Amino acid sequence: MTTASKTCLVLALAAFASFAPMTAFARHGRGADDVVAPSTSSAAGASLAIRVRSQSHGRWEFRMTIENAATGLAPEVFVADATGALVSAGAMTPDNHNAGEYRLRLRSAKGGTLPAGAATIDELGGRAYEVRDGGVAIFSGTLPVIGAKKTNSAGTAGSGGGADDPATHDAGDDRGGTSGRGGSGGHGADDGAGHR
Repeated sequence: MTTASKTCLVLALAAFASFAPMTAFARHGRGADDVVAPSTSSAAGASLAIRVRSQSHGRWEFRMTIENAATGLAPEVFVADATGALVSAGAMTPDNHNAGEYRLRLRSAKGGTLPAGAATIDELGGRAYEVRDGGVAIFSGTLPVIGAKKTNSAGTAGSGGGADDPATHDAGDDRGGTSGRGGSGGHGADDGAGHR
């Protein structure tokens, strides 16, 4: 191929690229955090597992699970909106098979709505949250960022944010529940969209 032919080919490819449509690829991944309530809180001994997941075709999952808590609680999750105000994301329901366990699970596959007016699951990363019982915070902190390394946090009950100090429990991974101080050791394998 002559130099002139090569030049024409380069120009033709450049022209084609300038008109070719750009394809946006969805960002897939998950974020996770495991929080242990401090010994001074009313939820001492309980643990909170947070899982956020971004999947293909715009699918997502937002899940919070409390384990090893007292029975008879009525936990409610609050998440900061774009202005920083904490708004309700929904009430946690008790697990009929595991006493002291409560869960909030929102999924696009089940027609769920993202908390706090977020347009995408990624927008929730880094936002403040609280889990309240009877209007009193028993857990608080910031939501994990999708794609970031999972952290084990020492949660804060009552006023103030959660300190991101390593907890002493083995939090496991995203294929089961937490194993808090005196915890249950999790629920086994996840089916890809959260347990049960």
